[in-house]
Amino acid sequence: MSGPAVGLWLFEQREFGDVTAEAVPWLEGFCDPVEIKDDGDLDFWVRAGASVGLSELDRAGGGVFFLSEDKEIPAEDENYSDFPRPPVQGLVLGASCSGPENHLGVGPPGTGARRAPRRVDRLRRPSPLSPFM
Repeated sequence: MSGPAVGLWLFEQREFGDVTAEAVPWLEGFCDPVEIKDDGDLDFWVRAGASVGLSELDRAGGGVFFLSEDKEIPAEDENYSDFPRPPVQGLVLGASCSGPENHLGVGPPGTGARRAPRRVDRLRRPSPLSPFM
């Protein structure tokens, strides 16, 4: 069963491999393991949720997240008229299963993406996804 997911729109083209290469060292600060799969997607298990503002996660019931490229962005049938320009690429940040801890893990980065031009984690290191959030 899939859990919650947030779509992140990019307005500058990036190679997805570059995005994941930048994300891995940052994620390793509070996740274990962090794996780049054969298809290029990134899977990570949160081991220290408190370091990014989450309560400690039950690894049996949650804490497994992924980052993948959204191949459907930009979509031809979407209305992007509220934006100065349409997105050129999309990312999907999601949880592999549903549950309160997984919604909390996906929700804040997704809602913060709209409000903050640059997110900084509680360890005061910029997130490699900051330019997109």
